[in-house]
Amino acid sequence: VRYRTQSSSNGTMILLSAAHNFTFCKPGSFQPRDNQKYCLLCPVGYICPNFGMASPILCPAGFICSKLGLQTPVASCMAGHYCLPGTKSHLSIANSTTETWILNDESGVITVATTS
Repeated sequence: VRYRTQSSSNGTMILLSAAHNFTFCKPGSFQPRDNQKYCLLCPVGYICPNFGMASPILCPAGFICSKLGLQTPVASCMAGHYCLPGTKSHLSIANSTTETWILNDESGVITVATTS
């Protein structure tokens, strides 16, 4: 007799209390890898509006997504300005092109590395 172990797919997590069950990641979180025990908070500059997301969605143009774990954008772009997709802050330094970008291998999300 062969027993098959339960696995969980992307966008889900294995429940710690019952290793053979899994649940969808809640809105505001995601999980890009299978067989994980937790979901990741949606990163700044992205939204995670649905259950079971395997990857976050870039913040829509015209909006600001300045917090972790967002289901929807935090605010509309400031009057008289245009916010590109993925806008993280109302501060102009957040849109600088001179920063170094880093890929997070676990989440697949690219973030800016600031230096002091």
